[in-house]
Amino acid sequence: MGLFGSKKSCSICGNTVKGSKIKATDGLICSDCINQCAQDIQTKDVIFQLGNFSVDDFKTHIDFMNTVNKQRLQLFKESPGSNDFIKVDFDNKLFYLPLKGKREPFIYSFSDLLNFELIEDGTTISKGGFGSAVVGGALLGAAGMITGGILGKKNKDVVSSLYISLSLNDPLLSHRTIEFISADTKKNGMIYNIGKKSSGIVLSTLERICNSAESLTQSQGSPSAADEIKKFKELFDSGIITEEEFNAKKKQLLGL
Repeated sequence: MGLFGSKKSCSICGNTVKGSKIKATDGLICSDCINQCAQDIQTKDVIFQLGNFSVDDFKTHIDFMNTVNKQRLQLFKESPGSNDFIKVDFDNKLFYLPLKGKREPFIYSFSDLLNFELIEDGTTISKGGFGSAVVGGALLGAAGMITGGILGKKNKDVVSSLYISLSLNDPLLSHRTIEFISADTKKNGMIYNIGKKSSGIVLSTLERICNSAESLTQSQGSPSAADEIKKFKELFDSGIITEEEFNAKKKQLLGL
């Protein structure tokens, strides 16, 4: 992302670029066109990646926002289980991450959720995703408190970060975070316990989303293993999933 003082034309609408702007890989995006994008692009886990995208990526995103996203927004009916961190519509298989502001949020379909991880101070505590159960921790009851096995976790008295990382099937908004703790917090204190409880609730919701998407896929007829491998290879080539995740999914699909 970059700011420039010289007068140049927006690569999307052709108008003179004034004020805030985004520098794409092959052009500039003016503030008017930015305002047609989802509010989600201004989150800290997205905004610093915008310079890696092309003008066509932004055009595709804006077209999606003006068509499919508006339709999804009209359909969206908040279901029980929604909270301050994630809003869910289980009837229409849709969800979004709520943000402050007036612009439309980006509405994901359940099938867009590829995988998720709960990360504490850089260490994965629990993870799950489409076609796999949550592992690394046990979710207990409606409160969703996390206990049990922690993947490589070292005991500390203070935690500085606790968040869920989402991998999603969208070019611009493929990686999102849901943050619970972002400053030094005592593990035996109330703030940590609230963050821990909230993260457990969100993990339960994400697991329900993945299970619902998987059930829908099975009811519509399962695609061939070759088609699925091709799909995940495209996600790997686009940088949405890691090589390790791609190889694990390939082995699963091939029954190895």
